[in-house]
Amino acid sequence: LACITLSACVEGAIRTEVEFGFTKPEMTASKGSITKAAIPDEELISGYTLMVFDSHGNLEFQHYSESPQNCTASLLKGEKYSIYACLNFGYDIKVKHLNELKDIYFHLAYPDEYKGGIPMAAHREIVVTEHLKEVILEPVRLMSKISIKMDRSRLSEKVNMDVSAIRIGNCPK
Repeated sequence: LACITLSACVEGAIRTEVEFGFTKPEMTASKGSITKAAIPDEELISGYTLMVFDSHGNLEFQHYSESPQNCTASLLKGEKYSIYACLNFGYDIKVKHLNELKDIYFHLAYPDEYKGGIPMAAHREIVVTEHLKEVILEPVRLMSKISIKMDRSRLSEKVNMDVSAIRIGNCPK
């Protein structure tokens, strides 16, 4: 009898449609003598997996898209959800629990691996209310960018300069 009552309670729960979208990543484009072909588009979203987890870490909703278009999910009013998005990974992320998502490692070694945009992630906690209609996620890139600016204004055009080494300090491991 308890199982039947619980089931009826969940089925009668009120759901509401919530639209999910992304802000445009705020990053500056590189300028200088480096060719643009070697620099990934820092604002490009070529695909994403959006995942909505309930308060127990179970996957409630998942959406994969190869474009930055918004998506809509039907969520329970009054419930707390953890929203995660993986952008520009190049494939759909398949998980059933939040712990599985936290165990994913994404490695990049060659420029071809991020030609579809810099890998990014977004996270947000929400509680669904009758007034919540839209959730905007702010992507954060998952790889660093190092820009080098060389002032050649006092050099002759015949002088060539090449960067042979760069040392970066005070970085967390």
